[in-house]
Amino acid sequence: MKWVIVDDPQVTCSGEWCTSAGLVRRKGSFSDNGSRWVPLLNLRNGGEGRGSFFNHADGNRWYLLKPDASGRARGHTTWNGNQYSLVCWR
Repeated sequence: MKWVIVDDPQVTCSGEWCTSAGLVRRKGSFSDNGSRWVPLLNLRNGGEGRGSFFNHADGNRWYLLKPDASGRARGHTTWNGNQYSLVCWR
């Protein structure tokens, strides 16, 4: 799994007036044991900012807490309707 910060400019217009904002967002992808990289989609913050929810390209929902002191991020993934533990580290 890898996450990068990408530019996400926002432009809003109303009549003759436009405003723009230079924003950024996280973009993720995942490879399972050397398989091709697939996008991680629909990233959103978990409750109280403790982690993130997102979807694998196949639609399954994942959740990861922020990394702990050891650098491991723990959470879960789903596959075929079943939930499985997930641990990621650098």
